[in-house]
Amino acid sequence: GCAPCHYDTSDSAASRQATVLIYLNKGWSADFGGELQLIPFLEGAKNFEPSFDRAVLFLSDRVLHRSLPPRGLGLEHPRWLLTVWIDGLAVDRAAPGGQWGSLLQRLLAPALYAEEYDQALRESLPPGDAQKALLAAQASEARSLEEDEELAEMIGDLRDILAERALVRLASCCSPSPCDPVNDVSSVAVAATAAFREDRTRPVGRRS
Repeated sequence: GCAPCHYDTSDSAASRQATVLIYLNKGWSADFGGELQLIPFLEGAKNFEPSFDRAVLFLSDRVLHRSLPPRGLGLEHPRWLLTVWIDGLAVDRAAPGGQWGSLLQRLLAPALYAEEYDQALRESLPPGDAQKALLAAQASEARSLEEDEELAEMIGDLRDILAERALVRLASCCSPSPCDPVNDVSSVAVAATAAFREDRTRPVGRRS
């Protein structure tokens, strides 16, 4: 099995600050699947193979994550994971220079990442009444956010940011020369982003 999209900080674990996952899967192969997927807010997903003696540390209150389904021989291979949760006093505290607080991130994520939530839940549970009920509840939560006028506008703006950053990552990967994906965005990426912005400003439904 695998886990759906979620945050480790919640109403029932309000002081949970950090998560440490320690993988104990001896003999795990990359083609077995089962990766941990971290989805930092407004950034690309990052996958980590659950290989033996690997530890992954992330902030519980602001890193959306899930586990991908195992495949092939990974379906039969034993899997072991040690989870350590660390409580702290800085839960939901604004990060230096951060624009989107963790509370706001967790509020908007079900709508902003609706497709990821849907896919992860479908992969986590077998078809049946339980899956249908949870999918319906998840869709209802996202819909309620979209129906709020102020939140809907914010979600739309954030989707634009996600799309632009995806173009930047794609163009950076296609660049013939290596670059730092954070500080050295290639001219191709800049051009792709500019083209995206220009396309968004064109009037729709008009004839020249």
